[in-house]
Amino acid sequence: ALAARQLVQILSALDETPEEEAALQPDGWHLLRLEVAVASPGTSTGLVMDWLEAQAGVFPRVLFSTRDAGSFLVAGSGAAHVYSDAACGGGDPAGTVLPELSPQTNERIRYVGGVRFDAFDPEGQHVRPEWEPFGRCCWVLPRVELSSTGSRLNSSGGESSEAGSSCPSLSRSEAEDSRGHRLVNAVLAVQLRWQPGGGRSWAVERRLSLEALKNVRLCQAPIVYRGI
Repeated sequence: ALAARQLVQILSALDETPEEEAALQPDGWHLLRLEVAVASPGTSTGLVMDWLEAQAGVFPRVLFSTRDAGSFLVAGSGAAHVYSDAACGGGDPAGTVLPELSPQTNERIRYVGGVRFDAFDPEGQHVRPEWEPFGRCCWVLPRVELSSTGSRLNSSGGESSEAGSSCPSLSRSEAEDSRGHRLVNAVLAVQLRWQPGGGRSWAVERRLSLEALKNVRLCQAPIVYRGI
């Protein structure tokens, strides 16, 4: 709740279009990500999954996890942009199946989704029922995103990470809150996409993002009983 309120305060203060801070894309759209750190008791998997479940009713909701579950997870609620079937080339083998981002775009701005294995196979045009809502591909840039690298806060209150990496490495040290709960390192972010002079204005995009942040639902923290 505190992290969402911080993002609301930061975004509310941006009256003028932050074009210098945003990443200009080849199609003329701008992308901007605002994020704050989150420290929460429990496991990274539990934190992300509980948060995503709490956003039930918001569409779309997305989830990505690395194969070694818990080392990197991303959960998203709502969409700043959806890159779907028509953008994937409409069956043209020369079509682009991935959203194109400019080189200066921060690596934390990421789409979550996938592509059918037979997306451009002439003999695979029959779409199975489970893929009909998505077409050949579907990529979502989450409006609100909670991500966790699985790292822990160290004893000094900072995060353990490798120099030069924006994604902290797994840490053997674990900080605890006053109740002795482990603190998981995570990031809550809001992402915006607008196009000056067309598409969607900054004012509209900021309003939509503020509404999304104000509607973020809290996940219920587990109750821990301790005896003497």
